[in-house]
Formats: sequence, structure tokens, C-alpha cells
Amino acid sequence: MPALPVYPTPEVTGSEAKSPTAVARITARPHGGKTRPECSTFRVGIDVDGATLAATLRPPEGQDPERGLKAAVLVHGFCGDQTENGLFTSLGSALAGLGLTVITYDRRGLGQSTGNFAETTIPDHVQDFLEVASYVQGELEIRPAEIVAVGFSLGAAIIGLANREGFSPGAITYLSPATRPALSMWHRYNTEAVWREISRRGFYTKPENTVAIGRPVLESLRDTDLGPHWHELSLPLLVIHGTEDSRIPIDHTRHALSGHDQRYVRFIEIEGASHSFRPAGRFHHDLGKRVCHWLRRLEPIPGGLQSRVRTR
Repeated sequence: MPALPVYPTPEVTGSEAKSPTAVARITARPHGGKTRPECSTFRVGIDVDGATLAATLRPPEGQDPERGLKAAVLVHGFCGDQTENGLFTSLGSALAGLGLTVITYDRRGLGQSTGNFAETTIPDHVQDFLEVASYVQGELEIRPAEIVAVGFSLGAAIIGLANREGFSPGAITYLSPATRPALSMWHRYNTEAVWREISRRGFYTKPENTVAIGRPVLESLRDTDLGPHWHELSLPLLVIHGTEDSRIPIDHTRHALSGHDQRYVRFIEIEGASHSFRPAGRFHHDLGKRVCHWLRRLEPIPGGLQSRVRTR
């Protein structure tokens, strides 16, 4: 594994310095074996078409994993941010402890990333994710096959669509997956009240976090459906879903994975957990342990899938 990059202290100058959401664009450089700086995370800006994604890199804290995975890229849900209300903070800590470099980022127009989320579509976010993967490969020298991609809720659909465009990571983990937004999400927003507000203001404000949602992103929910075989990825897949998920009911996942091939797909139900695996104090730590346990059991398959899960 190449030496962990050191990131210089970011400097924001010019008009960007006046913006509260400005993110410094900093380039990763190998440190040639020098002592790692006393810093637990690094902030980076990843330039994509028309926006800059605010990302955080967390260095590995444990030994290099033996299975060939070197990084984890975490993709948050519909209107969230890279912490995913603490879920990704806890999971990122667990993955770093496993020996992975952990990359989280705010999707376009959300959190500290630039861009207009209201005018985006799901395909826009798929392309942005592919740019993040390219950044990891170019700047960190970590190939897609050395990445585990983790998608929460709509993040699962983004990873699944990226896979159909040729992105082939070493493994994938879906948490509370919304892989069929046309069936599981569209109906919640396709209401008279939502469209009335969009007609009046040009966007709908999500009550939970005041994110502005426009017609393009809503219509892309209507038009996105990975189909009943969304789990057939030809690579190792871990799916975790809480039994008390009221946003993306677990029955969607149960139905898709009934009779699935357990050599390559592992499905875990967490009794009592909500969509975001709350209460956090009860479920977040356990979820991290389950993901790491699954990753430890991956091993290569010569001439076949990139890896499989040991059953013994």
C-alpha cells in the first residue's frame, strides 16, 4: 500500500475566503515514509463538473487489511450530509480501525459542497461519485478493486447505478437501501402540498433539515428503479436493514433477497433499528462491528468474482 498522503494546511483565498461554505482545493502528496502528522482527518475539495465536493479523508488506524481492500468510500442518503447524523462517523471509525482509509463527502449542493441540489438529478450524483472514485485512484493510488463502497439509503442506488456504468469495487455494503426510489421514495414527495410549494417558490423545503428540493431531483426519484434484481452485482454484497425502518420498509429488501445466493450476498436484519439505525447508542457501534466482521471474511477468488465470503 502506498504511503499515506500528507495534506498541506488548506488556504482559501480570494472570493472563496468570504464564503462560509468554501472548501480549499488541496492536492494529496505522498509523504515518503515520514511521520504522519498529528491529525485524525483531512478536509479536501474534489472538483467535479460545475461544483466542488467537500470531502473528508480519515487515515487508517489499524493494520493494513489482508484481503486487499485499502479504502472505504461512504455515500450518504437523499438530503443528508457526509456524517449521516452520526452513522457515518461511527462506521468510519470502525473501518479506519480495520486498516482502511475512509472517504466521506457531501453530495453536490448539500452540506459544505457547492452546487444547487434542487436542480440536480440522480444521474448527476452518480457521475459525482465516479469522480470521487477517480480522485481516490489518482491521488491516493487506490484502485476501485481495493475499495469497499458503502451506500446508505439513496446512496445505495447511486453506487448500484455507478456499478452499471462500469465501476467495480472490491465489495459493496448497502445500509437501509433505497435501490428502487420509484417504488419506495417517490410516493412520499408526489403530493399536492409538495407540488403546490414547488409551483409557488420553485422548490420544496424538506421540514427535517430545510434542504431545498426542486422538480428535477424529485422527477429523478420517479424515474429511478434498479429493478427487482438490484442485488445481482457479480461481487460481494452486504445488506443491512433495520426491522423498524418506516422510510424504506424492510419488506422491500426481504422480498428481493429471498432465496439469494449466500455465497456472495449477506443479508442482516437488525431488530428494532430505524432507517438511520437509531437509537444511535444502541445500534451504531454494533453496525460497525458487523460490517467489519464481514469484510474480514472476504478472500480472493482466482478467475471468478473479485472475492467471496468464507462460510466456515
